[in-house]
Amino acid sequence: MSRFWTKFLLTLGYLYVSGPLPVRWEHAVRLRKLVQPGDVLAGTAGTVLRWFTPGPYVHTAFVVDADRVVEAVGEGVLPPHPVEAFVMEERMGVALWRPRYPEPREERVRAAAEKALSLVGKPYDFGFRPDIGRLYCHELTALCLEAGGLGVERVSPARIVTASEIRRQCDEIWTSQEAVQEQVHAPHDD
Repeated sequence: MSRFWTKFLLTLGYLYVSGPLPVRWEHAVRLRKLVQPGDVLAGTAGTVLRWFTPGPYVHTAFVVDADRVVEAVGEGVLPPHPVEAFVMEERMGVALWRPRYPEPREERVRAAAEKALSLVGKPYDFGFRPDIGRLYCHELTALCLEAGGLGVERVSPARIVTASEIRRQCDEIWTSQEAVQEQVHAPHDD
């Protein structure tokens, strides 16, 4: 897919977003305090991808250290960058998932993070095809979890990885929707 069509479709998706955006800077700061190396962040971005991706989460990223993620986007697999950047880009909602790594956990997390770093610079896979030297976001995350000793099921016949398969290997720790609900139900000083 050409850069023009990629930008066009992403722009169209962002124009589709309606209403107030629930993810705010306070959520990003709060989430940063919760993340641990080896965690997975999942996003419900308001892009055109929502029309084609099963389930509420259309994007995932892998947490490589205390405050940085690696993710696959249209430009390819990005170098480690701040958790806050991922959160604010997702706009519609974010979840923090903690994978259930086998013991010894620290070694498994290190192997998964090393895998993520080794994939930086790979091109993006717009066709969502496995094993072609290009990666889409869920495939990147699945490869990291597999390097850490977890099995992530591929949906046949195309062997595509979705956020749902990644989620099955994890415990949900936090979502931005919880934070929004806390704000709505919090007592107000009037």
